[in-house]
This record gives sequence, C-alpha cells and structure tokens, in this order.
Amino acid sequence: VFHKGKSVRSMSIAIGVEGRETPAIDTFIITRAKPVGPLTFPGGPIGPITLELAAWSPVIEDYNVNGRWGGIIIQGTNRPEFIGHDVSNGNIRVLNGEVTWLAANLPPGTPVRIR
Repeated sequence: VFHKGKSVRSMSIAIGVEGRETPAIDTFIITRAKPVGPLTFPGGPIGPITLELAAWSPVIEDYNVNGRWGGIIIQGTNRPEFIGHDVSNGNIRVLNGEVTWLAANLPPGTPVRIR
C-alpha cells in the first residue's frame, strides 16, 4: 500500500490458480461489502469484508461473489497456509486482519495495481 509514493504497508497475498489467473490490471476499489452466503460465518474462509474491484477476469465466466458481484475482489482468508500461493479462483486473498485494515483505510475510488 502506497500513500504519496511511499510504502505504508506491505502484505503477502494469494492469487488465482492456473487457468483462473488473477489478471494483471490497473483498476480501483468500487465498494466494500460484507460477504454473504454459506462460507461467511465468523472466522470463515472468505473473511469479514471484501473490496470489490472494477476488474473482471478474461478467463472466468462464472464469478459470483456475494450472490451478485461478477468481478474480482480482495478478500480475507482464515487459511494462512494459502498465502503466497496460487489457490484462488482469480480473487486476491489476504489474511483477515489485513483485509480489515485495507477496508478501514482504502475508500472506494482507491487505485489498485495488480501485477
């Protein structure tokens, strides 16, 4: 995370598996959303909040996050062993504490560069 060109926070992530890669793109945060559905219980694998991005994957046609969103998100995870690996369906995963920090500090409209 950069502010005025200076790094203010760094975190490790998990990205998409082969065939469902997280696309390299410049985008931005559209909104923050509380996840809904069967995997969103407290401490669950999707995390306490998601950051919905203005980004879509060119290889994934069946995105369905929060029962409505069709794009890529930054989400939490309760599985620290996944961080640093290609394990998602194209979304970006960070630890639950990290996604909570991101949501508290990065408002909608914040630029996001995926590389």
